[in-house]
Parts: sequence; C-alpha cells; structure tokens
Amino acid sequence: MKKRGFTLVEIIISIAILSFVSAIILKLFISADGINRRAKEKSFASIYCSNAIEEHESDTINKATIYRYYYDDNWSKIEDSTASHYSVIVTIEPSEQNSALLNIRAEVQNEAGAAILTHKLTTLNRHSGVLIW
Repeated sequence: MKKRGFTLVEIIISIAILSFVSAIILKLFISADGINRRAKEKSFASIYCSNAIEEHESDTINKATIYRYYYDDNWSKIEDSTASHYSVIVTIEPSEQNSALLNIRAEVQNEAGAAILTHKLTTLNRHSGVLIW
C-alpha cells in the first residue's frame, strides 16, 4: 500500500514548530515597535527642548524664572496641563559663579512626571551689563 500525504503526528509537529517560530517573530515586532516609539519620543523631546532653550536664550533676568509648556500625545502645544502627555520645563537662573552668565535648563517630562530628556546651556546674561571677551 502506497502512503499518501502526511500523518496526523507530522501535521501536529509542523504546526507546533510554525507557531513557535511565529511567536518569536511576533515578539521581535512588538519590541521593535516599543523601541521605535521611545526613539520618536526622545527625538521630539530633543527638538522641543532645544527650541525652548533657543526661545529664552536671549532673556534678560536677574532672578530665577521658570516657564512651562504643555503638549499632547502628538506633540501639539496645548494650554491645559491636565490634558498634557508631555511638558517642557525651562528654568533660567543667574550663574552663582558669574553674574554675567545665565544657566538655562530645559527638561521634558512625560505625563507620569518622569524626565525623558534634559538640556543645559550657559549663556551671557544681558541684564548684568557686563561684557565678556
């Protein structure tokens, strides 16, 4: 008698192998999606952090000042802090070592308040009236 097709055991084993390989590939796609999402978040955080620093780089102050900006999950600026997914907090203060300098620090936080990214800059304080060469 000639044997045609596959036995039930062969089919079950091949389905088990196929599902095992599929599970591994699916896990790779899921982890790649998470890595991509975090990279996108850090990229946008870096852009908005740098923009906030540039916006306040030429400020003239003589006391510490804090600015807060709120963004939704698509990084669109919003006014409502309760609906924000991200916030950019810019802290500007005169340098303790040299009153002619300003320390600017911008931090991006997620909705849980965890810091995603922080940028720092020291620049000339135009309020001091001191010229540095």
